[in-house]
Amino acid sequence: MKRNLSIIFKIIIIFTTFSSQIRLEAKEELEFGGIKCGTLLPKEKQKEKCDKIQFKDSLSFQAKFVSESGRFILHYDTTGADAVPREDLNKNGIPDYIDSASHFFDMAYRLYVDTIGYPSPIKEKIISDEDRYKVYIMDIGNGEGAMYGVTFTASRVNVQSVFPRYYSH
Repeated sequence: MKRNLSIIFKIIIIFTTFSSQIRLEAKEELEFGGIKCGTLLPKEKQKEKCDKIQFKDSLSFQAKFVSESGRFILHYDTTGADAVPREDLNKNGIPDYIDSASHFFDMAYRLYVDTIGYPSPIKEKIISDEDRYKVYIMDIGNGEGAMYGVTFTASRVNVQSVFPRYYSH
């Protein structure tokens, strides 16, 4: 187990270094629409590209699905501009895209919380959908090239300060 954790930490260090390099190149890439992670965008560009996220809440989506672990609730549309692909090969009534997304959210949780030991962003005792981690699936490209996703921090981070235990979910 000790050996596996050291490999995981090396991967995290490589990713962190790579992520920092992406941030440095982000300004140049914006002109070409090359950034695929909305979290790396400067705030003003993020707002521009993700404006419709501000106006859509869980009630405006046509469907929802709770992951197998019960920790995540995925909100999505089945028709319209933000619709997920309809394919349902396993015939469970849930689009395969949503099946896969929920599976990978559960898998990421197990890796980061159960294996590596990061604190959970989700309450231990889930009583209602409000306690679940909310995932909104929609097209956030806004015609400027696709983005794979965006994460908003719960509070503003002051980059001049040192946060030894700051977490973003």
